[in-house]
Amino acid sequence: AFPYAILVSAGSGFNKKGGFASLVSSEVGGQFGFFMSKAWAVSRLLLWVLWKVRLYYAWFWRWGGTVNHKEIGTLYFMLAIWAGLMGTGLSVLMRLELSVPESVLGNSHLYNVLVTSHGLVMIFFFVMPMMMGGFGNWLFPLMLGAGDMAFPRMNALSFWLMPSSMLLLLMSAFVEEGFGGGWTLYPPLSSNWAHSGPSTDFAILSLHVGGVSSILASLNFLTTMLGMRPGGVTLIRCTMFVLSLSITSFLLICAMPVLAGALTMLITDRNFNTTFFDPAGLGDPMLFVHLF
Repeated sequence: AFPYAILVSAGSGFNKKGGFASLVSSEVGGQFGFFMSKAWAVSRLLLWVLWKVRLYYAWFWRWGGTVNHKEIGTLYFMLAIWAGLMGTGLSVLMRLELSVPESVLGNSHLYNVLVTSHGLVMIFFFVMPMMMGGFGNWLFPLMLGAGDMAFPRMNALSFWLMPSSMLLLLMSAFVEEGFGGGWTLYPPLSSNWAHSGPSTDFAILSLHVGGVSSILASLNFLTTMLGMRPGGVTLIRCTMFVLSLSITSFLLICAMPVLAGALTMLITDRNFNTTFFDPAGLGDPMLFVHLF
């Protein structure tokens, strides 16, 4: 209000002295002062809001920017619990459809979408984040005697790729009619012949991002076990949990690139006219089964 009062009083003075130009100056000054007063009020409101949410921002930065293995393990647990609840809800809808002879959902393709989403959510976003991400991040360094994981920032990145992957999977269920080709994505159910829209592409990209997350986490676990053991902790003295998780990490490092290659071949079949899995172009659908 202070700039507004100055400009209005100045405009009034000019108006008394001299004619049309002074009147125009007064109007322009008054409008500018009115605008400045509103801008000042909005700025004060914005500062008040920022001051009130400072604690929430600190909480978000506390968990969103953490690289501590225990906190990342807790985030994995939270994601896995949420994914488990969502997968349970999908399972309830599936059982509800099968509980009576008549159709409850009223759409057979919707049932296929539920089965597909349930399988992908429970395997890639409940079991793996819970067992490897949650328990692994919490217990692996403690049982090994290490202070943290070998690559803390890569550990955080491997977690934050998981919600992104899950978001792509949810988009695959809601785009157009949704992807209902089964959680294994076997062609021809995942080809353009059965699902020509982008929903299948979202599911493929979801598994790509989830695969990158699994590879990064596995590299982290394996490097921590091989390079951060205390001097007296030999492989024989490692706990069964450490050894089993290390072997699982090695297997994932070997297997996930093969799955990524199969998914890349599938997405090129869908969008770039290749015929890796199309018998019309001398492809073989069973090749995807073997690669998967």
